[in-house]
Amino acid sequence: MTSVPIVPEARACPSLLIQPDWTGWSCQLGAGELNSTGVWNAISGLVPQVSHEAAFGHLSPWQGKYTQSHTQEVLVRDFLGFLCPRDLYCGHDSAHRSYGEAYAIRTRVCDSFLQLQDLHSDYYLSFRWPVVSEEYFEYAAVLSSVVEYLDAFEEEKLRGSTPRPFAFVELGAGYGHWSFAAHLALRRVAAHRQLLDLPRHRYLLVDAVDASMAAHELARLNEVETNGPEGFLNFHQGFVTSSGHFDLSASRAYAAWIVRSFSAAWGGSSASAAVEAVSLQAVLVMYDMPCVIDMLDVDIQGGEYHLFSTNETMSLLKQRVRRIHIGLHSQSAHRNLVLKARFRRWGWGVKWLWHSNLQDRMLRETPWGPVVFADGVLTVVNSRQLDGSQCP
Repeated sequence: MTSVPIVPEARACPSLLIQPDWTGWSCQLGAGELNSTGVWNAISGLVPQVSHEAAFGHLSPWQGKYTQSHTQEVLVRDFLGFLCPRDLYCGHDSAHRSYGEAYAIRTRVCDSFLQLQDLHSDYYLSFRWPVVSEEYFEYAAVLSSVVEYLDAFEEEKLRGSTPRPFAFVELGAGYGHWSFAAHLALRRVAAHRQLLDLPRHRYLLVDAVDASMAAHELARLNEVETNGPEGFLNFHQGFVTSSGHFDLSASRAYAAWIVRSFSAAWGGSSASAAVEAVSLQAVLVMYDMPCVIDMLDVDIQGGEYHLFSTNETMSLLKQRVRRIHIGLHSQSAHRNLVLKARFRRWGWGVKWLWHSNLQDRMLRETPWGPVVFADGVLTVVNSRQLDGSQCP
């Protein structure tokens, strides 16, 4: 996508509003509440008479001050307010663009801030909700997990019970993008509801690439306490596979490929470090994660099919996890349908399944218009009501 230059009148304007398609800025006279209910599809444009996924209605897109100078590292923000070095956020930029509009959310954030880099001034920026594309569905899953947790928190408080902490596990985390999305959304929705006494949140980031330094730097930039009253963030370098039996040598070989492929872009410390395989159950115990996990986010480059292949893992998930979002990495729709059927047999509700269209080149029609899916996504919701009462 070619970057659209910033509109001339915006260069002398202290308050900028992102355009609905996230391809440029316009001058906004004064800061205030923005009507962000309109849905904009990355391919087809405005989607009339359709609302965003319900979870988006519990907060508004980020607004705030943005400063760029010659001496600072170039930073970008997204619609949740996540602050990230551009080199890290846009690290796979050329690869993302090769998939058409699948990653339009990320590429348009990169382009939008590229337009601001030569202005070197203070601006008040107002965002809209992202354009509908593949990662829209992952954001929807994250926001839904946050809203459902806070609903449960309020119910527990009304009953006089001790609320459980919010817990998020990200497999194939890289620098922890979705963990930070969850944390920032939780912080903002809780503040809007005036819920100021939340338990200490828990985040577990797992990746074959040791991106822990990048994750902790992002925690600093976003004022996230890694070990304090607001939350606790752990990073585990390793390759998570199914509970029960697993092929240790194959897992190590696969993890080594991931390290070689992604280390530089994710701020990894070494592209040749040895990686140990560990079961999902073992890594949860290792970091003393709470019994109830609000969301498990999985993006492990094809390893997802083996991860969910054993009854031990499926039983563990049924007992402890409320929602799972899976990035799919197969061009075989049949393989994805088998995985979907497996979750259904274990009593999970399927929120949505969208197959990759890299092979058949056919756009997937969603309630929010046509979407390119480079990987494909599966989101499932546990039909069992997990509130912590079943925990030891």
